[in-house]
Amino acid sequence: MKRISPHLAYRDKGIPDLVPPDEVLIVEIWLRGFVQERKVHVP
Repeated sequence: MKRISPHLAYRDKGIPDLVPPDEVLIVEIWLRGFVQERKVHVP
């Protein structure tokens, strides 16, 4: 779980009927897979 403070989210505006003003958002992030690193040759 990750906490996102209001200054990084919706600030004092919020979203009417969904997110109150100055609310701390708590999100859950799921890792679905990996992308392999590709090496780029720069001449």
